[in-house]
Amino acid sequence: MPLQAFLLCADPDTVKTLAMELAKLDFAIEQARSPVEAFERLSQNRFDLIIVDDLDSESTALVLHGVRTGENNKRSFVIAVADPESTGVKAFRSMGANLLMYRPITPDRAATSL
Repeated sequence: MPLQAFLLCADPDTVKTLAMELAKLDFAIEQARSPVEAFERLSQNRFDLIIVDDLDSESTALVLHGVRTGENNKRSFVIAVADPESTGVKAFRSMGANLLMYRPITPDRAATSL
């Protein structure tokens, strides 16, 4: 059974790049474009890897909090994607992320990080 990855991202280029690299690593991928959709799926299903975009969004912070306090995904590995100048960068660990990837997400950057 392949590993399960969940991606919360609205940017099509980032989604395409991450999906391509995750597929190379045999991850099955589910995607949500909104925090509301993500919160619902994450509360119902277990994922090995969760990637969230937009650390400056209050909704994204709530999704991360839900991941870490819920039963299904509190042990999942969480990657946050952000702009280097993002205010959320300083707090990404306190939000529950294990790793931070800076935008733009290129194939090389994604491959190295994953």
